[in-house]
Amino acid sequence: MSQHESKLRNYKNQNIENRNVANLRRRIETSVELRKQSRYDQSIKRRNFTIKDTDNNMLNKENSLRFKNLSLYEITDLIGKTDDTEHICSALQLIREILSRENPPFDEIIKANVVQSLIEHVQNLEHPNLQFEAAWALNSIVSGTSFQTKCVVEAGAITPLVNLLSSPYSNLCEQAVWALGNIAGDGAPLRDLVIECGIVDPLLALIRPETETSFLRNITWALTNLCRYKNQALSMSVLKKILSSLLYLLISNDKVVLKEACWALSYITDGSNDKKDVVIETGMIFSDNFISKKI
Repeated sequence: MSQHESKLRNYKNQNIENRNVANLRRRIETSVELRKQSRYDQSIKRRNFTIKDTDNNMLNKENSLRFKNLSLYEITDLIGKTDDTEHICSALQLIREILSRENPPFDEIIKANVVQSLIEHVQNLEHPNLQFEAAWALNSIVSGTSFQTKCVVEAGAITPLVNLLSSPYSNLCEQAVWALGNIAGDGAPLRDLVIECGIVDPLLALIRPETETSFLRNITWALTNLCRYKNQALSMSVLKKILSSLLYLLISNDKVVLKEACWALSYITDGSNDKKDVVIETGMIFSDNFISKKI
């Protein structure tokens, strides 16, 4: 082989190598974009469809007798006009059932001016059943569009829902977690408002060894929504509080909890270097327990 041919071959190999590097770079960039898209495609909001058969039978039997011929507007109007706790509870149960169906009438409920009544019943400490039904209804509405969520927020729902996180009744706490997680998932401004109203400390206080797995999944999902929005990142003080709980969640044996916690961590580390440094300082990235986990 002549010296000239040898040089040409080297150039050809160099071109092949460059092409391989370029192809690899494109594949990496494509992979990153797909992961980002998957992140945005995640379910940010969640609806609570669950109505137990026993509950459903009770609803159908009781409400068919009391409110058989009432329209939705008449049912919602009843909530604000009667002092009869049993009637109010039955009406709220029926609204809960209606809002748990496919294509729920969120806008009709809002137009009927029932949101304010729901918020008032969420604060009724003497009747936990009313609190539960009202919180469920609010949770359903804020799982809808941004406009529907905004209507609930502007009516003053956030602070009563945050207060509900400290309820001694776990079912009330869970509805509040669900609703606040949906509000936080509607965008950075509402996420920040939820934080300003004091969600962080009572939410993190719910992360305990005795917390049921299904509830812990919802808590971790809500926590993940607090960590979103790269362009409007969490303050350092809030971030440090959340990271202390993430350390616990990242060693969970439940794959759903672990997955949500990893998403939260990915949102946090997709920010500025100072945020990444705080994560590294916790030691969680290099923890043997964390590295060995498989989702």
